[in-house]
Amino acid sequence: MTEEQEFDKVALFIGRYLLIFQYIEDKIDQMLLLGADLERRHVGNSFLAAMGYRQKVDALSGIVHTSKIAQGDETQKEWIKAFGRLVNQWQAEGARRNGIVHSLHVFDFVKIGAPVFRNRMRPHPKGFRIKNANVDEKEADNVVAEIAQLLWDTGLAHVQLVHWYEDLGQPGDRVRPARSLSS
Repeated sequence: MTEEQEFDKVALFIGRYLLIFQYIEDKIDQMLLLGADLERRHVGNSFLAAMGYRQKVDALSGIVHTSKIAQGDETQKEWIKAFGRLVNQWQAEGARRNGIVHSLHVFDFVKIGAPVFRNRMRPHPKGFRIKNANVDEKEADNVVAEIAQLLWDTGLAHVQLVHWYEDLGQPGDRVRPARSLSS
Protein backbone atom coordinates (compact mmCIF):
# COMPACT_ATOMS: atom_id res chain seq x y z
CA MET A 1 0.00 0.00 0.00
CA THR A 2 1.29 3.46 -0.81
CA GLU A 3 1.91 6.18 1.70
CA GLU A 4 -0.98 8.17 0.22
CA GLN A 5 -3.38 5.24 0.63
CA GLU A 6 -2.25 4.76 4.24
CA PHE A 7 -2.69 8.47 4.85
CA ASP A 8 -6.26 8.31 3.53
CA LYS A 9 -7.05 5.33 5.79
CA VAL A 10 -5.64 7.06 8.87
CA ALA A 11 -7.42 10.32 8.02
CA LEU A 12 -10.71 8.44 7.60
CA PHE A 13 -10.21 6.71 10.95
CA ILE A 14 -9.40 9.96 12.78
CA GLY A 15 -12.33 11.73 11.13
CA ARG A 16 -14.82 9.01 12.06
CA TYR A 17 -13.47 8.84 15.57
CA LEU A 18 -13.68 12.60 16.12
CA LEU A 19 -17.19 12.89 14.69
CA ILE A 20 -18.44 10.18 17.06
CA PHE A 21 -16.54 11.73 19.98
CA GLN A 22 -18.07 15.16 19.29
CA TYR A 23 -21.53 13.62 19.21
CA ILE A 24 -20.88 12.05 22.63
CA GLU A 25 -19.71 15.41 23.96
CA ASP A 26 -22.86 17.04 22.58
CA LYS A 27 -25.01 14.49 24.44
CA ILE A 28 -23.04 15.22 27.61
CA ASP A 29 -23.70 18.92 27.02
CA GLN A 30 -27.43 18.26 26.66
CA MET A 31 -27.51 16.24 29.89
CA LEU A 32 -25.52 18.93 31.68
CA LEU A 33 -27.97 21.61 30.55
CA LEU A 34 -30.87 19.48 31.83
CA GLY A 35 -29.21 18.99 35.19
CA ALA A 36 -27.98 22.54 35.60
CA ASP A 37 -31.43 23.86 34.73
CA LEU A 38 -29.99 26.16 32.09
CA GLU A 39 -32.96 26.29 29.79
CA ARG A 40 -32.22 29.61 28.12
CA ARG A 41 -30.06 28.52 25.20
CA HIS A 42 -27.74 31.56 25.16
CA VAL A 43 -26.96 31.18 28.87
CA GLY A 44 -26.38 27.45 28.56
CA ASN A 45 -24.10 27.77 25.55
CA SER A 46 -21.99 30.42 27.30
CA PHE A 47 -21.74 28.18 30.34
CA LEU A 48 -20.67 25.16 28.27
CA ALA A 49 -18.22 27.10 26.09
CA ALA A 50 -16.19 27.99 29.18
CA MET A 51 -15.80 24.32 30.19
CA GLY A 52 -13.40 21.66 28.97
CA TYR A 53 -14.48 18.08 28.34
CA ARG A 54 -13.26 16.75 31.70
CA GLN A 55 -14.96 19.63 33.52
CA LYS A 56 -18.24 18.84 31.77
CA VAL A 57 -18.04 15.16 32.69
CA ASP A 58 -17.15 15.98 36.31
CA ALA A 59 -19.95 18.56 36.57
CA LEU A 60 -22.53 16.18 35.12
CA SER A 61 -21.37 13.41 37.43
CA GLY A 62 -21.69 15.75 40.42
CA ILE A 63 -25.18 16.86 39.42
CA VAL A 64 -26.44 13.32 38.90
CA HIS A 65 -24.79 11.85 42.00
CA THR A 66 -26.26 14.61 44.24
CA SER A 67 -29.71 14.56 42.66
CA LYS A 68 -32.91 12.95 43.87
CA ILE A 69 -32.09 10.07 41.54
CA ALA A 70 -29.19 9.06 43.80
CA GLN A 71 -31.60 8.74 46.75
CA GLY A 72 -34.32 7.12 44.65
CA ASP A 73 -35.69 3.62 44.53
CA GLU A 74 -33.61 0.49 43.87
CA THR A 75 -33.91 0.91 40.09
CA GLN A 76 -32.52 4.44 40.29
CA LYS A 77 -29.75 3.38 42.66
CA GLU A 78 -28.69 0.61 40.25
CA TRP A 79 -28.81 3.11 37.40
CA ILE A 80 -26.55 5.46 39.38
CA LYS A 81 -23.96 2.67 39.64
CA ALA A 82 -24.14 2.10 35.87
CA PHE A 83 -23.90 5.87 35.34
CA GLY A 84 -20.71 5.93 37.45
CA ARG A 85 -19.19 3.31 35.14
CA LEU A 86 -20.25 5.41 32.15
CA VAL A 87 -18.54 8.47 33.66
CA ASN A 88 -15.34 6.42 33.96
CA GLN A 89 -15.65 5.42 30.32
CA TRP A 90 -16.14 9.06 29.28
CA GLN A 91 -13.00 10.04 31.18
CA ALA A 92 -11.00 7.21 29.60
CA GLU A 93 -12.30 8.14 26.15
CA GLY A 94 -11.26 11.75 26.71
CA ALA A 95 -7.73 10.54 27.42
CA ARG A 96 -7.77 8.33 24.31
CA ARG A 97 -9.07 11.24 22.23
CA ASN A 98 -6.17 13.39 23.43
CA GLY A 99 -3.78 10.59 22.57
CA ILE A 100 -5.14 10.34 19.04
CA VAL A 101 -5.43 14.06 18.35
CA HIS A 102 -2.21 15.26 20.00
CA SER A 103 0.08 12.61 18.54
CA LEU A 104 2.38 12.63 15.60
CA HIS A 105 1.27 10.01 13.08
CA VAL A 106 4.41 8.61 11.46
CA PHE A 107 4.22 7.23 7.93
CA ASP A 108 7.96 6.83 7.39
CA PHE A 109 8.05 3.03 7.47
CA VAL A 110 5.00 2.33 5.30
CA LYS A 111 7.28 1.86 2.28
CA ILE A 112 8.86 -1.19 3.91
CA GLY A 113 5.53 -2.69 4.99
CA ALA A 114 5.31 -1.42 8.57
CA PRO A 115 2.06 0.12 9.82
CA VAL A 116 1.61 3.78 10.52
CA PHE A 117 2.34 4.49 14.16
CA ARG A 118 1.25 7.17 16.54
CA ASN A 119 3.91 8.86 18.65
CA ARG A 120 3.02 10.98 21.65
CA MET A 121 5.42 12.74 23.98
CA ARG A 122 4.17 13.69 27.43
CA PRO A 123 5.84 15.70 30.17
CA HIS A 124 7.37 13.62 32.93
CA PRO A 125 9.28 14.61 36.10
CA LYS A 126 12.47 13.23 34.50
CA GLY A 127 11.98 15.03 31.17
CA PHE A 128 9.35 13.42 28.97
CA ARG A 129 7.71 10.09 28.26
CA ILE A 130 7.13 8.69 24.77
CA LYS A 131 4.20 6.44 23.98
CA ASN A 132 3.91 4.70 20.61
CA ALA A 133 0.98 2.76 19.16
CA ASN A 134 0.37 1.14 15.80
CA VAL A 135 -2.48 2.52 13.73
CA ASP A 136 -3.36 -0.51 11.66
CA GLU A 137 -6.77 -1.31 10.24
CA LYS A 138 -7.66 -3.79 12.99
CA GLU A 139 -6.80 -1.32 15.74
CA ALA A 140 -8.74 1.46 14.00
CA ASP A 141 -11.80 -0.78 13.61
CA ASN A 142 -11.63 -1.77 17.30
CA VAL A 143 -11.38 1.85 18.45
CA VAL A 144 -14.31 2.94 16.27
CA ALA A 145 -16.42 -0.02 17.50
CA GLU A 146 -15.65 0.85 21.14
CA ILE A 147 -16.51 4.52 20.77
CA ALA A 148 -19.67 3.64 18.82
CA GLN A 149 -20.77 1.49 21.77
CA LEU A 150 -20.00 4.38 24.11
CA LEU A 151 -22.13 6.65 21.92
CA TRP A 152 -25.01 4.17 22.21
CA ASP A 153 -24.65 3.98 26.00
CA THR A 154 -24.45 7.78 26.21
CA GLY A 155 -27.65 8.10 24.21
CA LEU A 156 -29.41 5.71 26.58
CA ALA A 157 -28.23 7.74 29.59
CA HIS A 158 -29.51 10.91 27.94
CA VAL A 159 -32.94 9.39 27.30
CA GLN A 160 -33.13 8.18 30.90
CA LEU A 161 -32.24 11.60 32.30
CA VAL A 162 -34.86 13.22 30.08
CA HIS A 163 -37.42 10.86 31.66
CA TRP A 164 -36.11 11.63 35.16
CA TYR A 165 -35.82 15.37 34.50
CA GLU A 166 -37.83 16.28 37.60
CA ASP A 167 -35.49 14.22 39.79
CA LEU A 168 -32.30 15.85 38.53
CA GLY A 169 -32.66 18.62 41.09
CA GLN A 170 -31.08 18.38 44.51
CA PRO A 171 -33.22 16.78 47.21
CA GLY A 172 -35.74 19.37 48.40
CA ASP A 173 -34.90 22.03 45.82
CA ARG A 174 -36.89 23.58 43.02
CA VAL A 175 -39.92 22.01 41.45
CA ARG A 176 -39.99 22.70 37.77
CA PRO A 177 -43.34 23.77 36.40
CA ALA A 178 -44.89 21.65 33.68
CA ARG A 179 -44.81 23.29 30.29
CA SER A 180 -47.21 23.15 27.43
CA LEU A 181 -46.12 22.83 23.83
CA SER A 182 -47.53 26.27 23.08
CA SER A 183 -45.25 28.17 25.47
